[in-house]
Amino acid sequence: MKRKKQLLFWVLKFLTVAAYAQEDSTKRLKLQDVLQWVAAYHPVMKQADLNLEQGRFALRQGRGNFDPQLKGTWDEKNFKNKQYYQYINSYVSVPLWIGELKAGYEQNQGLYINPDRTVPEEGLWYAGITVPLGYGLFMDERRNALRQGQLMQEMAAAERLKAINKLYYQVVKDYWNWYFAYKKKEALQRAYDLVNARYEFTLEKVKMGEEAPIDSLEAGINRQDRLVMLLEAEAELTQARLALSAHLWTDDATPVELNDDVIPEEPSSAAERSFQELYPLETLKQHLETQHPELQKLRLKYQSLDFERRLYTEKMKPKINLNYNFLSAQPVKSGEWNSVYLQNNYKFGLEFAFPLFMREAGGKRQQVRVKQLQNEQEQMYLLRTLNNDLEAAYRALLLTGQNLHNLRTMVQNYRALRDGEYAKFVAGESYVFLVNKREEKLLDAEIKLAKMQANYEKLKAEVLWLSGLSLWDLP
Repeated sequence: MKRKKQLLFWVLKFLTVAAYAQEDSTKRLKLQDVLQWVAAYHPVMKQADLNLEQGRFALRQGRGNFDPQLKGTWDEKNFKNKQYYQYINSYVSVPLWIGELKAGYEQNQGLYINPDRTVPEEGLWYAGITVPLGYGLFMDERRNALRQGQLMQEMAAAERLKAINKLYYQVVKDYWNWYFAYKKKEALQRAYDLVNARYEFTLEKVKMGEEAPIDSLEAGINRQDRLVMLLEAEAELTQARLALSAHLWTDDATPVELNDDVIPEEPSSAAERSFQELYPLETLKQHLETQHPELQKLRLKYQSLDFERRLYTEKMKPKINLNYNFLSAQPVKSGEWNSVYLQNNYKFGLEFAFPLFMREAGGKRQQVRVKQLQNEQEQMYLLRTLNNDLEAAYRALLLTGQNLHNLRTMVQNYRALRDGEYAKFVAGESYVFLVNKREEKLLDAEIKLAKMQANYEKLKAEVLWLSGLSLWDLP
C-alpha cells in the first residue's frame, strides 16, 4: 500500500510539472501592440516625418522662384553744386511659367541726363512682358527648380516609407527572437523541473533499496546539465528582451524596458493558412515592381536627371528674348487700355546671345545622360535582386509552413513516448538513462519547433518587406 501511494504521488507530481506554464494572458504583449507603440513614439518615426517636412520645404523653395519681387534703383550724381542726374526706377517683377511680367514707375531729372532717359515731369509709368523665343521657351532654371522640388517631395515620401518598413521589419524580427528565447527558456525550465522531480524520486528509490546508488549519480548529472542549459537560456532571453525593449519609448523620449513577467503572444495557425491566400507570389512581385520604395526613389532620380538633361538641351539653343513695355505719363486704369499702346507710347526690344562652341551645356548634358544610363542599370539590377530574394523567401516560407505541421506532430509523438517511458520508470520497469533519452528528444523537438515557428513569422515579415508592402497589418 505504501509503495502504491508513493507511485501515485510521483505520477501526480510528474503530471503537474508536465502541465507547467499556463501563463496569465493579461501579461502577453502582442506584436501589433508593439508596432503601434513604435509608430507612436520611436525616434526613427519622428525622423521619417522630418524627412517628409524636408520634401515639402524643397517644393516650397522651388515655388519661390515664381514669387513676385519688388525692385528698385536710385542713381544720382552731384558735382560742384550741380545735379548732373537722378535716375529713379521702381518696379514689380512677376515671373511666369514662360517669360516675365513687369510693371513700374520711372522718374529721371537733372542737367545732364541722357536724352533717351528723359521722361515727363510727373514721371513715367510702364508695364510690359518679356517672352523667350529660344532658350527658356520650354525649360529654364525656374521650371527645373520647381520640378526638382516636386520630385524631392515624392522622394521624401518614398524615403519615409523605406525607413518605416525597415524599422518595422527589425522590430518584427526582434519580437520573434524574443518569442523563441522565451519558448526555449520555458521548455528548458519544464525539462529542469522534470529531471529534478525524477532526481528526487530516484533518491527515494535508492533509500528504499530499489535502485543502485549509481542511478542517483546519473540523475544528478542530468539535473546539472539541464540547469546549465536553463541558465544559458535565461541569459539569451534577457538579451532578446533588451533588444526588443530598445524599440520602445515614451512620448517624452524616455526609453522603456519590458518587465520580466511580460510574455509574447502565440502565433496563430489560422494566419499560416491565410497568408498565401492574402499574398500570392505574383501579386507581391507586381507590387515590388511598381511600388517598392527603393525602386521608386531610383525612378524619381531618373526623372530628376531627365529634367536636368532637358535644361542643358535648352541651354544649347540661342537666347532670344522679346521685350515689350507700354508707356504712360499717368497710371492706366482698368478699362482704359486700347490699341494706341500697340502703335505708340511703347518700348520694344530684342535680346540675342548664342555660345559658339556650346561646350559647357553640351558637356553637362552628356554627363547627365551617363548618369541616366547608370540609373537604368541600377534599376534593372535592383529589380532582379529583389525579385530573386522575394521568390527565395517566399519558397522558404512555404517549406517552413509544411515543416511546422510535421514538427508539431513529431513533438506530440515524442511527448507520448516520454510520458510512457516515465510511467514505466515510476513502475520500476525502465531506467533513468532511457527516460533521459526520451526527454532529450522531446526537448530538442520543442526547441526546434519554437525556432521554426519564429523563423516562419520572420519570413512572413521578410516577404512583405522585400515586396515593399507595409508590415503594419502583418497577418
